Amino acid sequence: MARQCIFCGSASDLTREHVLPDWLTEIGLDTEPSIHHSGPLNRRPRQWSAKPFRTTVKMVCATCNNGWLSRLEGAAKPVIAPLIRGEPRRLPVDDQALIAAWTCKTALVSLLISSDEARVSGYGVPPAEYAALYAQRDRMEPLPFSQYWIGSYTGDRRASSIWVTPFVIEVTGAGSPPDIPSGYAMTLALGRLLVQGVRFTEPALQVELVTEWGFLDIWPPIDTFPWPAVGAADDAVLDQMNQARTFISQTKGIRLSPFKPSAELPASALEGRLIRLPLYCGKHEALYPAELVQETLHSGRHYTFITGCECPLGYIVRTEADGAHMKRWGEPAAIEAAYEEWPGEEFVIEDDRGVFFFKEE
Repeated sequence: MARQCIFCGSASDLTREHVLPDWLTEIGLDTEPSIHHSGPLNRRPRQWSAKPFRTTVKMVCATCNNGWLSRLEGAAKPVIAPLIRGEPRRLPVDDQALIAAWTCKTALVSLLISSDEARVSGYGVPPAEYAALYAQRDRMEPLPFSQYWIGSYTGDRRASSIWVTPFVIEVTGAGSPPDIPSGYAMTLALGRLLVQGVRFTEPALQVELVTEWGFLDIWPPIDTFPWPAVGAADDAVLDQMNQARTFISQTKGIRLSPFKPSAELPASALEGRLIRLPLYCGKHEALYPAELVQETLHSGRHYTFITGCECPLGYIVRTEADGAHMKRWGEPAAIEAAYEEWPGEEFVIEDDRGVFFFKEE
């Protein structure tokens, strides 16, 4: 079967669409090769290493690429470029709608990095989302039944980051959570710009939301306001945002939660004095001493260690009250360098199982 344009369904003249537009190479951001993350599953995020803003996907026809998508990029560039550079400015209502529309389009295109098979198995949203955005191509607005917020990124780990995470709407005391997502959250960090949005694919389940960190509403827009104002996120906060864990429902007894089959790794398993931890790649596991978790629970101290797999990927793992969390992952040499700079004094556990290094915070 011939491949079709993901937006309009045309089977003719497919072209390459940039995941992040190539005009970003012109505005002064770092252009060194780096690790980027994209995809709907924060359980196993897609990664690629390339020059920033050069990655393309061949699933968009020339008519869409050179037509409404080009018009959207042309309108977005003068609005978004100063925000990416961190230049203060006022945001009128029309600019807020444009930022939300551009974020919506960029998040959907980012998912096309995955194969057709991978998107069907979870790394994607329903194809109807792309068709719906095409149907309203003459309006520079995000999809309906959406909310968007803007803030500023103050961390230093990402030149760009796009996460799309499915969520469910849960009712307190209603028993098991829904077995299909109610929608998806989009989080985009680009330079100093940070935008987060939610799209309810089940309109009847839409609830009014605010964010824990006081980001400003840009969709539906309310009024002109200055940027940056409130709502700054460092790397730790961005990690929580990527996991769709910073939303507060304005309806009593209702909450938004990450869709667990997508957002959580399989449970770790205790094997004697070791814990077997599934890794993000979905193919390998790591072993670490169970006593680190026990000490975290008893003393409140956190322990950080480095591990890796054959993919090859490196991971920095930190024990916390609710289990072990992977704080960074990527090319092994970069992860080793990051671990060297990680705060805390390094200790070693040495016994018949081998030698295990970790840092105590």
